[in-house]
Amino acid sequence: MRVRPLSPLRHPDFNEVVVHLTGRTGGEADAERRLLRVISSGQVLATTPYGSDLGAACFTESTAQGVSWLIAQQHFAPFGIAFTKSFLFANGGAPAIVVRGDEWKHVRDLPPELRARAVRLWPGATAEPGEQLPPHLLTRSEWLIEREWRVPADAGSPALTFDTEDIAFLVVPDPDWIHGTVRSLTKAGHRATGTRLASVRWIAMSSYGEITANNGVRVSPASG
Repeated sequence: MRVRPLSPLRHPDFNEVVVHLTGRTGGEADAERRLLRVISSGQVLATTPYGSDLGAACFTESTAQGVSWLIAQQHFAPFGIAFTKSFLFANGGAPAIVVRGDEWKHVRDLPPELRARAVRLWPGATAEPGEQLPPHLLTRSEWLIEREWRVPADAGSPALTFDTEDIAFLVVPDPDWIHGTVRSLTKAGHRATGTRLASVRWIAMSSYGEITANNGVRVSPASG
């Protein structure tokens, strides 16, 4: 079967790309190392997302302004890699499946491919006197702001393999990071990784969520 590409959305609050942010705020050094490992290997590895027992690689479909907001709110560090939605879909990706907390008990009956995409949406609940509630009803889980897509895979294994031309753009903290890192990689003998890094588009976002520069990435509320 030959699957057709996804149709363009042409909606002012969506774009045609998804972004894999490589680390949370407070772990910028780890986020930087992970991004360089992704670029060098041409692979995005699966992890075990919060609230799940199955592996997946996670992405956000937020616009550039949305990604900037996530960084400004200290949800993520400004390091990431973007791909088109069509590329991700063709490689097993799809939006997360949002399930109400009071329906979460049914998730265990789903096949693994669907269960790996399940995200619980629930504000938490307080037990009445004499009532016992399971953890999925007691605890809060509200992650809609991440506008998540996932590619299921065993944790620690490659969920996505890509070539340089498959990269839509990178998210980096500033333009100097690109130039300095290319020089460092080349000097350390990692010329192939440096060449790949130097050849792709990028958008610079500060840790305050400000879009400070880019080298050809179209930035608008409708683009990302």
